[in-house]
Amino acid sequence: MISVTMLGQSAESDIVFDKTNQRVLSLDQLDGLSQPSVLSLAQDKLGYIWAATQSGLNRYDGVKFRQYFTDNEGLSGDAITSICDDVSRDWLWIGTKSGLSIYDYQHDTMVIVLKEQYPNIPSDNIIKVSCAVDGVYVATLQNGVYL
Repeated sequence: MISVTMLGQSAESDIVFDKTNQRVLSLDQLDGLSQPSVLSLAQDKLGYIWAATQSGLNRYDGVKFRQYFTDNEGLSGDAITSICDDVSRDWLWIGTKSGLSIYDYQHDTMVIVLKEQYPNIPSDNIIKVSCAVDGVYVATLQNGVYL
């Protein structure tokens, strides 16, 4: 289940819960989420909310979900562990237990990045991807961090 909370701000610019300005939206499989365990969330510059689950990637447009899987969209794996929005390249980086994928917003396409293609990433078991101004950091299970 995804719960989205909009927070209000006080006069001192501290984030606080404001009962008149708070909105909680609960979304689950009945709303189109592929699986209830959400491991990572990201919001892109177009406003889409991306949810990484143990069974696929989900994009929420404010009304409905679009689901991405290995068999219909070319993900490297359906067990998504981490996602991050790379605003400098208009890409969503997707870490899975079976490799790394990149979603290209402009072309609506997936590219799979596997260790066979990039020997400097010795493991396909990605546990965390983190987007930064100077690049993307990739943490793998038992094989360290790669930039």
